[in-house]
Amino acid sequence: MPHPVNVQSASASATATTASSGVTLGDLIVQALTRHSSSEAFVAGDRRLTYAQVRDLLSQYMTALARRGAGLGAGVTMLSPNMPESWIVQAATYLLGERFTGLQALASVEDHIVVCEDAEATVLVAPAPLEEHGRHVLTEAGSLRHLMVISAAGGLPEGESHGARPLDAGPATETDVAWLQYTGGTTGRPKGVMQPHRSMVQMVYAHMADFEQPHLPRYLASAPLTHATGLGVIPTLLRGGTVVIEQGFDPGRFGPAVHVLVTNDGGPPIRRISELTDDVWLQAFARHFFYVVRSVRATLPHMTAEGGASSTSSRVSFGVRPSAWQRPRQCGRP
Repeated sequence: MPHPVNVQSASASATATTASSGVTLGDLIVQALTRHSSSEAFVAGDRRLTYAQVRDLLSQYMTALARRGAGLGAGVTMLSPNMPESWIVQAATYLLGERFTGLQALASVEDHIVVCEDAEATVLVAPAPLEEHGRHVLTEAGSLRHLMVISAAGGLPEGESHGARPLDAGPATETDVAWLQYTGGTTGRPKGVMQPHRSMVQMVYAHMADFEQPHLPRYLASAPLTHATGLGVIPTLLRGGTVVIEQGFDPGRFGPAVHVLVTNDGGPPIRRISELTDDVWLQAFARHFFYVVRSVRATLPHMTAEGGASSTSSRVSFGVRPSAWQRPRQCGRP
């Protein structure tokens, strides 16, 4: 039997609308990183970064991107394995008022060229092991002007001085595009999807309200942080939690990682993955499914497909170049 849908009153809707009015991802990032200086923000293997260290590194990446001409409305793309810098570069683009596009690591160089051109990206960030791949994309993608190479071990880009700058929310407004990501192309060519700061902030709020995160959560990130997995980072940091980074999903590593997460800070009793019953898995799936539904419902009033009749000023467009939002277009695998 279908569940009834609660319809909010006009006053409640107005309150929900004004609760995040004017807030950007930059506001949330600065707030999160200034609350918990000495706590661990990221764990990646033997590498551990406190909130203060992430804040300093983020400031330096902002300087590095600004030196390459990045600023309000510019596009930055990144091709990277999972590492703290996968999120730190994103955060730097948001604070500078730029839009971020993550490149699929398993896609071809031709795909990367097409996405960079369609996104009108000017800077490509890649780790040293992928430098040759990045230079190929830089040569072929007409919009790209700079390749920023970072060490495989993380830290500042190669040859970059330690130039820091104060952290503030930046010049972006809630209607500026923050996230320009491309679909996987399962049913055709990948399409660009533009998410303004407003809808991204609403997703953070929905996550924190509905995901039932514990105090000081530990977020296991096995999928790429440059894509959807990265959406869970800001809610985790706002609660003073830790992002534990894995290089992809591997059953041999996943079990021990969950074991560590569960036993940290007085967690629930230890149980092996094989001991979890079907009911436990079904409950976890249902909780995640309803979280996704609630997140979509929370963000829909703040975005519209290109050509829609919504009166909101922000929009999500499918397959549209940033400089020609009125002209639908697809891009991706040839």
